[in-house]
Amino acid sequence: PRPLAHHTTLYIPSLSSSSSHQFLTLGGYNPTDGTTAKIRKFKVDETTANLVTSYASTGVSDDPLQLNSARAMHSSFMLSNGTVLTIGNYYTSTGTVTGTTEIWSP
Repeated sequence: PRPLAHHTTLYIPSLSSSSSHQFLTLGGYNPTDGTTAKIRKFKVDETTANLVTSYASTGVSDDPLQLNSARAMHSSFMLSNGTVLTIGNYYTSTGTVTGTTEIWSP
């Protein structure tokens, strides 16, 4: 994947095991794509500290690994029921700040 800034990364305990851990990287900004709605899932092996697999969204709107809105400089939180709350946004290409939220299940 391309370098990314102004994203959030969450640890997903329900998808992790004792030796490998899964993370989601949500939204962000890069100079090529601007602000993105992509969600990337990463699996890291604890015994070697190596990235085992990386799954990136295709950018297609019906892709399950896609936010409804492109987001950068936002916050994301894992809720007690396993869903993810993503709040806030800054469209870096237009300078627009929004107060929108999304709740979804990884």
